Amino acid sequence: MITKLLWQRWLLYLAGVIFLLVAIAHITRFVMRAPLILGSWHVPLWGSLLAASVALLLAWCYFRAASGKQ
Repeated sequence: MITKLLWQRWLLYLAGVIFLLVAIAHITRFVMRAPLILGSWHVPLWGSLLAASVALLLAWCYFRAASGKQ
């Protein structure tokens, strides 16, 4: 049986991986200079850098929390 602590750590790692994948997607968009259009609004490339920075920070926080380091 999976204990509550093990389940929580697994979910924290999963959240960290998801945020890491989001960051990689934003960095890839920036490097490839791919356009992103939402409706009629063109999202600037610097928006992807900002989003990648936030996603990397969140991924780091989740990985750190999952490892038990405070």
